[in-house]
Amino acid sequence: MAGDLFSLFLFFELMTFSSYVLVIHRQTPGAIRAGNITIYMGVAGGLALLMGIFMLFAGVGTLDLVPMLERILAAGINPLYVIPLFMVGFGIKMGMAPLHIWMPRAYEEGPSPINAISSAAMLKAGAYGMIRIMGMIFTPANPTIVPAGAEVIKYIGLVIIWLGIITMVMGAALAILQHNAKRILAYSSVSQMGYILMCIGVAAFLGFEKGAIGFSGAMFHIINHSVFKAALFMVVGAVYLITLNVDISRVRLLL
Repeated sequence: MAGDLFSLFLFFELMTFSSYVLVIHRQTPGAIRAGNITIYMGVAGGLALLMGIFMLFAGVGTLDLVPMLERILAAGINPLYVIPLFMVGFGIKMGMAPLHIWMPRAYEEGPSPINAISSAAMLKAGAYGMIRIMGMIFTPANPTIVPAGAEVIKYIGLVIIWLGIITMVMGAALAILQHNAKRILAYSSVSQMGYILMCIGVAAFLGFEKGAIGFSGAMFHIINHSVFKAALFMVVGAVYLITLNVDISRVRLLL
């Protein structure tokens, strides 16, 4: 519901600190370690976001979530310096490789209902931030008139596409190697967020007139992943209630 970057940053960080409390819910040594990694990376991502926000505000004098690529380029702000900061900040929360390392630990230690909420909603906040940055702020007010220097957005989109591909392949490969059901679903979430990230990159690469198809794909998969991954975590939680185990190599012997 935020209408400006400051409000978005404020509530994004509130979500980060709230998720830390959920991760350490069990208060075991493993949960505390997972929570520490989560909060450290979350704070680092928040600082990256804040730096990007400061750079934009110093150049254009506003934090409103409106198309202002012309104003950004006219102020001499290089998108190659600003967009990576937002990518790091939002990429940590959405599990973009190689910034995903907090997710398997946090999901393994957290209760299944919390994992369901995190995968269905919290990860999508990072994707939402990426969509807002690439689909709103770094777009021209008039898509039919592309300002000089805007071609850099196309190349940034290509980089995002490859980051999405790397994320989806790495997440799927690591999921195959796991025995803990929660870690499998965590790495699966990493892989699925790679699809969403690739769609965002496709939107930026196709340009301001044709890019809507990429954003449509991202939005559809956000809804799709939210529904089925929340359901899968609840299934794992139901299995744990019966067997007190989520190791797939052992749980079938206990059912």
